[in-house]
Amino acid sequence: MPQTFLVSEVAEILRLSENRIITLIRTGQLEAVDVSMRRAERPRWRVTQQALDNFQAARSSLPAKSAAPRQHREKVPEYV
Repeated sequence: MPQTFLVSEVAEILRLSENRIITLIRTGQLEAVDVSMRRAERPRWRVTQQALDNFQAARSSLPAKSAAPRQHREKVPEYV
């Protein structure tokens, strides 16, 4: 059976909050399995090592966001 991690463990590994990890799971950016016994229960997410590796690989391959070049105002001519 593959190694699985709790949301709290994934949060610690990725240095993100647990709420952010849950958001990543709900948006489909991070694959996870709900192991709760009934549909009506609160979800109990488990993330596999493979899913974590895939997420980290996809995250590291994104280009770094660069700041938009600053727009300078035109110089106002001085009236003498």
